[in-house]
Amino acid sequence: MEWTPRVKLAHLTQLYRWVELGLYDEELLLEVGWTLYLRCETIIGAWRATSGLVPCPQCRGTVHRPSGHSLAQMIDRTLAPGPNTFACPKCQQVQTWYDCRNALRGRPRCWDCLTVLEHRDDHLSCPKCQRQWTGKQYRQSIKGRTRLPCPRCRQWIGQKEAGQYLVKQAHRPDYHLERAILAAAPQTRPAYMCPQCDGAGLQRDDTFHCGQCNYSIPWTRYGKSWSSRTEPLLCGGCGHRFKWHDWSRQQELYLLFTANPVPAATFMAAWPHARDPTQRLRHIDNLLNALHARGSLLPFFVAGDEARALAVLDQIAGVSA
Repeated sequence: MEWTPRVKLAHLTQLYRWVELGLYDEELLLEVGWTLYLRCETIIGAWRATSGLVPCPQCRGTVHRPSGHSLAQMIDRTLAPGPNTFACPKCQQVQTWYDCRNALRGRPRCWDCLTVLEHRDDHLSCPKCQRQWTGKQYRQSIKGRTRLPCPRCRQWIGQKEAGQYLVKQAHRPDYHLERAILAAAPQTRPAYMCPQCDGAGLQRDDTFHCGQCNYSIPWTRYGKSWSSRTEPLLCGGCGHRFKWHDWSRQQELYLLFTANPVPAATFMAAWPHARDPTQRLRHIDNLLNALHARGSLLPFFVAGDEARALAVLDQIAGVSA
């Protein structure tokens, strides 16, 4: 599987320098947006592989893993709402109370003016109103507060008020598009390797059957025997044979951090429908905010030193606030 290029940190910096001046470099905006879009496609492709839809190294078709998780179940679990999922009354961003807290842990803001705080050793200070906290004091204050700002629009939301805006997951604006994006994959007829003759076999109801040697075995037993043989894979399109362990070892670092692809799917659902620079920048803002809150995902989208990238996103948060 080939990974598309990450967005250059210099391009992000330059883009938001123009934004800070109230200007849009539309060519640069499109370049950053489509680079992020292609990267999101790759991230979701890696996530699908963990569910049992592995891309063939030869023809890029879909190879089915017998012991892979059900993709439908993984999507339902990933997009499933918590009991306290609510929509911001101002921007309609769907989130949980934990999301509001987690955004402040990744990007602390002043409680008075909501300016992004500066880090100095273990102290946080507001460059605007000069308030200061230690790291421990600020983390404790997040836990105890009953009113927090929306991570997207900074609208203050009370914990009790959030109960008035509870939503069902299917009512999210991009829910159905996200689901379609996560589920989309090249449709090929599943082919599984026979443990007797290494030929191509198929699943029939609850049985594996090889069309070449007529070997049959209950599907549950086949899955266990297949897994104990270092998981050999057979592409039904081109006949290429490879092992899951070899393929996943090459992608291991990426697969470790693609358990939650919702920010990528949300961006992919929204970006192609943006019709003006303001909308495009808002979608980029939303994705960068999600990556910033999940620090471990950032290096897989933005090229360059991670610490420097986080510092740039701190600046960007102040520009887009």
